[in-house]
Amino acid sequence: MKFIGPNLDPTLNEYIPLHIEGTIILGISKNGAAQPRSIKSQSDFIPMGENSKILIEVMYKADYCLACYYMDEAVREIIPKYAPYVEYRRVEFMRGKGKQRFLELSISLFGEDNVRKYCRIAPVPSLFIEGELIFDAIPPSFELEEAIEEALGEKGVEI
Repeated sequence: MKFIGPNLDPTLNEYIPLHIEGTIILGISKNGAAQPRSIKSQSDFIPMGENSKILIEVMYKADYCLACYYMDEAVREIIPKYAPYVEYRRVEFMRGKGKQRFLELSISLFGEDNVRKYCRIAPVPSLFIEGELIFDAIPPSFELEEAIEEALGEKGVEI
């Protein structure tokens, strides 16, 4: 799930958030299931709009996983160029909240049945932009830059 909110834009097939603090709102997921969520603050939402940042996430096992480490480094090397437009998160799925996010992204890729019954999970390492799998291997710098610029272009942000 990318966004949580009661409005579903059928052209984007994504959630459109409402900024209501301290209430429970109801969202509709891509499969049509209702998703009640408690909203505590504005930070529970990923903002939409022309000036909002794109979210880049790297599935990261641990520092001893060299592929994960180098993918993280590749992204951190490029991010300063796009700092005003990009939010970067390293999803450490072996601990804390990273477990839940890893599961959410795995379900978005393969569906809940495939994840729960057949243990299909997101590749490690992998890079997601706006919840969409973009790279399942360490990307060259120029390809990562192209992917970021394409995602920004889709949001109407020009660099």
